[in-house]
Amino acid sequence: HIVPGTLLLVVGLISNPALSVTVWSILCGFAGASTMTNLQNNHDLAPNYAGTLYGIMNSVTITAGFISPLVVTYFTEEEGMLLGYKNIKIALTCLQLLEIYRESSAMLGRVPARLNIGFMLFLGCFITYMVRVNMSINILAMVEPRDNETLPDYGDRYPWDADDQGLLLGAYFWGYLFTSIPGAYLAEKFGPKIVTEVVFIAIAAITALSPLAAAGGFGTMYAARFVTGVFSGPLYPCFHNLISRWAPPDEKGKYVASLQGGTLGTIFTWQMIGFLVEAIGWAWGGFYVPTFIIVLAVIIWFVLTADRPDTHPRITPEERTYIENSLGDAVSNE
Repeated sequence: HIVPGTLLLVVGLISNPALSVTVWSILCGFAGASTMTNLQNNHDLAPNYAGTLYGIMNSVTITAGFISPLVVTYFTEEEGMLLGYKNIKIALTCLQLLEIYRESSAMLGRVPARLNIGFMLFLGCFITYMVRVNMSINILAMVEPRDNETLPDYGDRYPWDADDQGLLLGAYFWGYLFTSIPGAYLAEKFGPKIVTEVVFIAIAAITALSPLAAAGGFGTMYAARFVTGVFSGPLYPCFHNLISRWAPPDEKGKYVASLQGGTLGTIFTWQMIGFLVEAIGWAWGGFYVPTFIIVLAVIIWFVLTADRPDTHPRITPEERTYIENSLGDAVSNE
C-alpha cells in the first residue's frame, strides 16, 4: 500500500505523458498485488464468514467511488475523468484457471465442476464492473454540449452540468454502500447462487429501463443508478462465499484471482460502449446491449453453478470427495 500511495502522488507531479503512463502502470501492478492479498485474507481468517468480512471491508472502500467524481469536479474546470491503464492481471488469471483445469483433468478425466465455478466467478465480476463503469462512457453522449459546441447525434441529450454528472457517476456507489453487509447475510442464509441470480435479473431490468429513466430527468436517472448500486452490493460477498465453499486450500489463491474479471469488464466496457454508442447510439449501445449480456450471464450462471459441491448436479463423486476432504471442518454446510 505504501508503494501505490507514493506513486499516486508522483503521477500528479509528472508532466510527461509517457512517464506518467509508465508510473501509473507500475502503480496498478502494486495495487493489484495488495488487493489479491486482502481478498485472500478473508478466507484464511474466517472461512464460514468470508462473504461477511468482505462486505464490511467493501462498505468502507467503496466510498471512494462516490467521493472521487465530486472531488474531480471541484478541482477541474472541465468535465472529464482520469483513465488509468490496467495491468495484465487478466492474462495471469486465465493462466491460473487453466492450471486448475490441467491439474484437475489429470485426476478426474473431465472438466471439473469447480473449474466452472472459477469461470463463473470471473464472468460475475466482469458483469459487476460492466454495470459499474458503463455510465462513465454513456454520460459523455447523453449531456448537452457546452459553449454551443457541435457534437455528433448519438441520441437525446440532457442539460446536466458538471455537478449533476458527478452526482450521477457517484450514485451507483452510494447505493452499493448500503448492501454489501446485508448481502453477505443473504448469501449465507439463502445461498450465493440464488442471491446472485436475483441480483443479475434486477440489474438487467434496471439497465434496460435506464433510457426511460434518463428521459424522465436527472432525478429518475439518479434513482436508476442508485438502485443499480443497491442491487450490486451483495455480489462480491456472494462470490467470496462461493470461494469459501468450493476452493481447496491449495487452489484458493487461484480462485481469488478469478475475481479480477472485473478488470476485464472495465477494459471491455470502456472500449465496447464507445464503439457501440458511436454506431447505434447511447440507448442501445450503452444500455440495451449490456442488458442482453447480463441476461446471457444469468442463464449460464443458473446452469453451471451450485451453492456447494454436494448440491452440484454434475460433479463427480471423486471431485466432491476431494473438495470436501481438503476443506475438512473449515467450512460448515449449514
